[in-house]
Amino acid sequence: SRILDVGCGQGLLLQRLVDAGFDGAIGIDPFIAADARYAGRILVKRGTLDEMDGTFDLVMFHHSLEHIGSQRDTLARAAELLRDGGHCLVRIPVADSWAWEEYRDRWVQLDAPRHLFLHSVNSLRQLAESVGLQLDRVVHDSTAFAMEGSELYRRDRPLTGLPSAGFSPEQRRAFGRQARELNASGRGDQAAFYLRKA
Repeated sequence: SRILDVGCGQGLLLQRLVDAGFDGAIGIDPFIAADARYAGRILVKRGTLDEMDGTFDLVMFHHSLEHIGSQRDTLARAAELLRDGGHCLVRIPVADSWAWEEYRDRWVQLDAPRHLFLHSVNSLRQLAESVGLQLDRVVHDSTAFAMEGSELYRRDRPLTGLPSAGFSPEQRRAFGRQARELNASGRGDQAAFYLRKA
């Protein structure tokens, strides 16, 4: 399988994929200093999605799409790079979540000015459909960080020191349970969107 990871830094996930036998895995990131090598080859190219060629079975954005200004152009380029029937995985924070309603400007996933866009489930679906990608499934995958980070911001405290930032083990377990419950009800503050080239 040919796999492209967009905005992947030095490619830690890609290293795991290569170690698991996915020889066709490669990444692209404009912010690394130079191409990153692993297992005797270039694993992550320094550059943009527009510089990639060929076709891929899977294009992934793991918490990178929200950092890109040209959302539609970027997703359209990803769709162009997919083989017919290929898949695109987009993992992003989602604004139609309990955490946004509860914390508002103290919601840790706002992450301004680094997050240029925050989608709802519906807005990401519409964006995907506008470039020929069909939404097959949404899986909310929030963690305790949604509450831990937001509670710290609510108390005017920085994120430094996470995960042991003044919360008791019981509080942290409760945050984890809450995240799982929110995910199960579709109210988690981040989600994985499984898209398919129609």
